[in-house]
Amino acid sequence: MTKKVVFLRTTKRLKFFLIFNVFFIIPLFALSNSAIAWNVNTNLFSVQVENVMVKDVLNYIEKNSNYIFIYSDEVQKILGNKVSVSVSNKNIETILKELSSKTGLVYSISGKQITISMSQQKPKVQQSSKSNKRSLTGYVRDADTKEPLIGVSIVEKGTRAGTITNADGVFNIKVDDESELEISYIGYKKQIVKAGHSNSINISLIPDNKMLNEVVVVGYGTQKKVN
Repeated sequence: MTKKVVFLRTTKRLKFFLIFNVFFIIPLFALSNSAIAWNVNTNLFSVQVENVMVKDVLNYIEKNSNYIFIYSDEVQKILGNKVSVSVSNKNIETILKELSSKTGLVYSISGKQITISMSQQKPKVQQSSKSNKRSLTGYVRDADTKEPLIGVSIVEKGTRAGTITNADGVFNIKVDDESELEISYIGYKKQIVKAGHSNSINISLIPDNKMLNEVVVVGYGTQKKVN
């Protein structure tokens, strides 16, 4: 009976030893030929990994420090990518920036909690909106005489794109639905009109009597009345 009890106790100890080692050896085995160290006093990391999955690096840092990583299911595929990182005695921000540069993922830190997410930048959307511009034809005339105005300035607000009316008071400019046009002409009040969805537009400029009192027309241009 004594031998049997000793054998059972030895078996239990062996099982406990194996279970104990499984939990503490697996992280090292998963990162074979690599090393990650954390200094609890300085809160700095040394990471030397080659061709290792991002998820394994994050998991190892999480298990051997006070940080906790949170990421959604859509990030899982990116975390499966393999990376190589070589830094010594750097803070967690430096490690994350290194991983972000290699994966495109972004991170935010709140205390000891680190959230990993997908980048929200969409630069191509802005480029596609420019290609939606259409041609807008306009006609500018005097609001009182109904006569066409020649040389009226039409500029798309917020840009340098612009044009002027021809001898018939007609202009053509490239716009989109959100464009605003600044219409200006000497002796008339400036107007700002929206391009809207139409392909043509009629504009009537109102004479500015106050400006006309300050400006006179001469043979070679315009100048103030006092001159």
